[in-house]
Amino acid sequence: MNVRRITPAITVLTLLVVPSCKDDDARTLTLSHEEVAHMVATAISESTSGFTVVLNNSISKTDDIVEAHETKTDCGFAEDHSITSQNQPGADHTFLYTHNYSYELSCGGTEPLHMNTEVKFEGEFDTPRLTSQHIGTINLMISALNDNNGSYHVTGEYLNDGVYESRVNTKSIGENVVSFSSTDIKVNKLTREITSGTAQASITGTLPDKRNFAGEASVTFRDKGIVVINVRGLDFVLETESGDLNSVSN
Repeated sequence: MNVRRITPAITVLTLLVVPSCKDDDARTLTLSHEEVAHMVATAISESTSGFTVVLNNSISKTDDIVEAHETKTDCGFAEDHSITSQNQPGADHTFLYTHNYSYELSCGGTEPLHMNTEVKFEGEFDTPRLTSQHIGTINLMISALNDNNGSYHVTGEYLNDGVYESRVNTKSIGENVVSFSSTDIKVNKLTREITSGTAQASITGTLPDKRNFAGEASVTFRDKGIVVINVRGLDFVLETESGDLNSVSN
């Protein structure tokens, strides 16, 4: 992957936007539907070690602590660890990441209330339409730990900041920030799969000539690993395991 490295200490809010952007305003450019959809999809997908992977790992840790709480008091539990991961050989989407996890269990009295997870990551991915090298953070609060309704409730925030090579329309290299947040994700306690939830995503930056650009999307999490990304009225369906993204005609 021939992408220049970034310095983690500084957050850069710039991106060289591909020529397909529409100049809807003299000062602000709007990313195309496809550009926004692919940038958001790669931030979420398992195939690029995105948000869903970190959420699954955090749910797994939460399961372990909730189960252990049945035999001892784990209030005050805190743990830090790192995971380095990469794709399986021959995968269409390749990635290499290091995620640094910090867990902390909050309690009410002696009863667990929620697990807080802070993750800092650095890495890269390569897909047929988009390549990136970036740093980022993910913050999760997993609640309903002792409820009998069968689902964890998750509030989450995601941000990545890095360099991209886009092949969505015409080839271009630049820098960008992708972020999204959600307050209503539900995860099945038995399968650890997302069953529902919504999020609002944004991509921000500036061009070399100092003009700003922006892109936004509404995200709907469904069961069976399906995510719908809506960009200005056009839906794209993401299969999180494979990373396949397809537009849907309305």
